[in-house]
Amino acid sequence: MPQAQGSKRQLAYIVETTYGVTPATPQTKLLDFVNFTGDLNAPEVESQTIRPNRQSTGSRRGNTSTAGDLTLELTPDNADELLEAALQGTWAANVLKVGSTQRSFSIEEGFTDMPQFRVFTGSVFNTLSMELNTEGYVNATLGFMGKTTTPFSGTSICGTPTAPSAKEAFYHEGGVFKEGGSTVGFLSALSFELSNNVTANNALGVTGVRAMTSGKAVVTGTVTALFEDVSFYNKFVNNASSSLEFTITSGAESLTFKFSKLKYTQADIQSDGDAGVTVQMTFRAEYDAADDTTMMITRV
Repeated sequence: MPQAQGSKRQLAYIVETTYGVTPATPQTKLLDFVNFTGDLNAPEVESQTIRPNRQSTGSRRGNTSTAGDLTLELTPDNADELLEAALQGTWAANVLKVGSTQRSFSIEEGFTDMPQFRVFTGSVFNTLSMELNTEGYVNATLGFMGKTTTPFSGTSICGTPTAPSAKEAFYHEGGVFKEGGSTVGFLSALSFELSNNVTANNALGVTGVRAMTSGKAVVTGTVTALFEDVSFYNKFVNNASSSLEFTITSGAESLTFKFSKLKYTQADIQSDGDAGVTVQMTFRAEYDAADDTTMMITRV
């Protein structure tokens, strides 16, 4: 049997109605992805019985779960459902805010040249992280935690999955970047992570995860800027509130991410010899009463 090739790897997903249960006759959606690292966690539980012959009396598998990261280039139409699940909100008038509606997915990984498929059930997005640089498309990484995974099978759960959009991925060029409500041109990198602080809960008599519970939504990030304006740095020194907003584009379509209220928690002025000086600032977003959210996304 020939070795599986990464170029023949396939990912598809479907929203679950009941946690950890793949819907019957599912119509899955294919994902264009950059990387996927899902796997089964199966800890070993060893007997602690002491015997004169110093031999182990055996071990068995403990509670199983799954975890991994899904990285993709953000593309119009392809990520809307995933962003909704990551923020646990619901798109309303093309605006998405942090909410408390937890959604779970069945994610099928396929090696189509073998062909072999397995399904990660009960997958809940725990984190959403993004990184913007002056070069490259915009990548988003969704970290998930799940119930279990099925053994590999020669048959996919859906023979004709829905194809992804063929639109170009979002890019920073043509976008607008705002700090403190004003459009700026000195930012050189920006990243953030939303954590839902999901906990996997086990129960007696159940081998896999029984339920997932979500904790406080926490948003942190890092901004790197050309050191042109000391007022930006002084917001850290003065512990002053500020805001960040950025728009990424794909043709006539765009996504705008807004952190209406934040504090800079650390700052580092960086200089490498006689090269240009930059300043790197970490931040923590806070709930903003006017927007009724810690972060929001607007699509056009």
